[in-house]
Amino acid sequence: INEGDTAYTGACYFLANDIDCEGTQLNVIGDGNTSTSYFSGVFNGNDKTISNYTMQTTDSAYVGFFGWVVADSASSATSAIYNLTLENFSIDASAQEKSMFCGSLIGYSIGATISQCNAYNGTMQINGDDEFSNYAGGLIGLAQATYLQGTQNSYNACVAYCISDVNLIVNTGVVVAGGGLVGYAFSDHQDAVAYIVNCYATGDVEGAIRAGGLLGILGQYTSVSSCYATGDVQAKSTLKDEKYGDLRVAYAGGLVGYGENNSVVADCFAVGKLTEKDFTEQGNGERASDKLVGS
Repeated sequence: INEGDTAYTGACYFLANDIDCEGTQLNVIGDGNTSTSYFSGVFNGNDKTISNYTMQTTDSAYVGFFGWVVADSASSATSAIYNLTLENFSIDASAQEKSMFCGSLIGYSIGATISQCNAYNGTMQINGDDEFSNYAGGLIGLAQATYLQGTQNSYNACVAYCISDVNLIVNTGVVVAGGGLVGYAFSDHQDAVAYIVNCYATGDVEGAIRAGGLLGILGQYTSVSSCYATGDVQAKSTLKDEKYGDLRVAYAGGLVGYGENNSVVADCFAVGKLTEKDFTEQGNGERASDKLVGS
């Protein structure tokens, strides 16, 4: 897959046994190093667990057990990953002169269904570039629904019945969105929807500009329902220059850090402690709130 061989597109995989990696450093599946180095197909985790591993990347845009996951446009089918648990792991991701998408399960998904996938006792350390936008989530960095005008096919993005117990720490770089479960979820067209349902996150989120206990940014044509988050959230922006606009202001939300237009939150709650730190035109300010959605 990482060599860009499209013969694997649309394939189905079945995990037969638990795998104890015994501290092994794993490589990303679908690292995006070529235009076809992605995972596109179905992965059935069979309720098995992959545990005790590390990941360390220094120049990858897509970081996760699966780095880049896309729908199979040839067959009009979404990709799907389900019934998989990741446990006892650490991820140390850094990149320069590029955007980075980082999640324990998936870095960047387009038109994918993720169901009954869990991440327990994980830690993610993010070191991004100061001039590029970066996204990180305890389970998925960025989840996108998309509509292809040429074929008029819609590819929804679904995250359902998932659990994330991952502490997310941003050390450096412009991490625009950081969430306990998903960094950023959105759709690029009203005919395709992104939705998160019946999920929860317990890990802490620290250092993203838009930071939420469950979701960093809830984008357009996207909903989150029947979810909750319990982790503490600290949003932080060190950007000062006016060219960065609203990114100079940090937003923290117990559930969602920042909600865009045409987005919905229903039947959710959050209980974590919130802190916001940023550099505004008035200087260094610190704000705290108990909001469900930061803004």
